[in-house]
Order: sequence, then structure tokens, then C-alpha cells
Amino acid sequence: MDIYHGWCDLRPGVGDKVFADAFNRYMALLKDEGKIAGYRLTRRKLGLGPAHLGEFHFMIEVKIWPSSMRPSIWPRAGQSRSKGFTMASTRWCRM
Repeated sequence: MDIYHGWCDLRPGVGDKVFADAFNRYMALLKDEGKIAGYRLTRRKLGLGPAHLGEFHFMIEVKIWPSSMRPSIWPRAGQSRSKGFTMASTRWCRM
């Protein structure tokens, strides 16, 4: 199992609940499609943690696949997902 970590700050005007709901919808879709094993979204509270990493921390659990069989999680250039959240575009947060 590989666990990918990412951090981001929300773009101005994006609400924390909107972001969290969209992130959870998109991750649930990927999990239902069997592309990820699990995920977690956390938020830095009380000013703890380094500010340069961003306010939100996400972890995505991916089963280890041979590279020739690895599923594509993110849309390719020119493609978009019709549902939920896309980390590939920075619509919701700055990374």
C-alpha cells in the first residue's frame, strides 16, 4: 500500500465545507471505482504545524500496482471529470 500526502490552502472565496464535501465526493467515487483503497482529509487547527504546508492535509491510499496496470486517477490533459472534485485543476485550492 502506498500513501500519498498532499497539502493545500483554499483559494479565496472557497468555503471549507464546500471544499471538504467536494473532496469527499471525488474520493468516494475513486474508491467505488477501485482506483484508491482509502483517503483522509484533515485540517490544521490551533496554528499547529508549519504554515508553508497548507491548512488542509490529504492522504490517499493506493494499492501497489505494476506500472503497466496502474489505473489513471487524474484526468489526462484535455479531459475533465464530470463529478466532484479535481485536484488536477486548482479549482478549489492552491497547492
